[in-house]
Amino acid sequence: MAVKTILNKIYLKISSLYLAYLFGSFVIVAMIPSPLLVDHRAGAITLTNFEGYKPFQYRVLMPLVIRGVESATLDIIKDSLTEIAAPRIKAKLEQRNDPAYKRELVSRYVFRSVLFISLNILLMFLFMIALRYLARAFNYFPGIISDLLPLGLIFIMPLFYDYAVFVYDFCHLFLFTLGMYLLYKRDWFRYLIIFALGILNKETAVMLVLVFIFNYFSELSKPAFYKLLAAQVIIFLAIKSSLYLAFMGNPGSFVEWQLGRNIEHLSAFPNYFIFKMTAEEMLMPCAIDLPLPKGLNLPMFAVLVFTICYKWRSKPFFLRKASLYFAVSLILTIFWGYVDELRANYDALPIIYLLSAMGIYRLYHKLLGNKAGSGFAG
Repeated sequence: MAVKTILNKIYLKISSLYLAYLFGSFVIVAMIPSPLLVDHRAGAITLTNFEGYKPFQYRVLMPLVIRGVESATLDIIKDSLTEIAAPRIKAKLEQRNDPAYKRELVSRYVFRSVLFISLNILLMFLFMIALRYLARAFNYFPGIISDLLPLGLIFIMPLFYDYAVFVYDFCHLFLFTLGMYLLYKRDWFRYLIIFALGILNKETAVMLVLVFIFNYFSELSKPAFYKLLAAQVIIFLAIKSSLYLAFMGNPGSFVEWQLGRNIEHLSAFPNYFIFKMTAEEMLMPCAIDLPLPKGLNLPMFAVLVFTICYKWRSKPFFLRKASLYFAVSLILTIFWGYVDELRANYDALPIIYLLSAMGIYRLYHKLLGNKAGSGFAG
């Protein structure tokens, strides 16, 4: 009887926690800009028709999922959802004064738009769960803090989105975080599966290889290290070459060069103090308008750097090594991304978020005049 009572309490706790995550995912999707549905280069509709520009069309996992679910869904369900969602989409597009061709295209693919938003909520929910597992794996926080930590994403995620949400974004966050967790646990077989799915979703998942190298070059025997490294390289090359052949007729290039645009942006002083209102997502019934720091906001970065560096040596060695990837990502963004688009570095989010949270946790205990406890990883 006691065992049954304990199991019931655990079930209730997990159920309540996951309901909170689901609600948080809903709020996050409502606070960030509308999904990129119509764009001739990388819109969700374009990518699900497999007509997008390279390198965006190489990111096929979510387009394949959407097309698969669409094909498997009964027409009566698709028609019902279309009837419910179409008026709101039409009203929003008219309110934004979108061109007629965009309105017509979205009206033709209402079900895919609904599916896109629904998958965003689901994948944000899964990202929160993966982040919880990663936080608990380090044994740095008390269990309750690790459980509640993902809810802080409600305040963090909108900071990353000053531009539209791409169809592969939240899937990338989930797979990258899960990949980090499996790396830390040394669950190599499952890690390689998630790594392959990550590459299918977005090629920057290859950056997990850097996290692997930073942490395991001196930790594993050389035969084991090089075997695992070779497996990741082979997976990456096999998937990338297959996608290159599959979409070689699509317009676009292998990468996009953005150095000139970024130098111009970095040279303008006001760009370091930008605050913008949150945007209302197209299909959500509500939104929260808040002024948030955006882009390379210096006050925000000052707080971030301080909390990351505070009590640096007390933080898990795995995360400290993994943070080198964030520096690499920032440098690469200067050449091949928008330097002010924090979304371009969102795969580093689980790393910097946990490091910052650990700094805040230690600072909180210092301000209270208490020791933080014995649960800290060295």
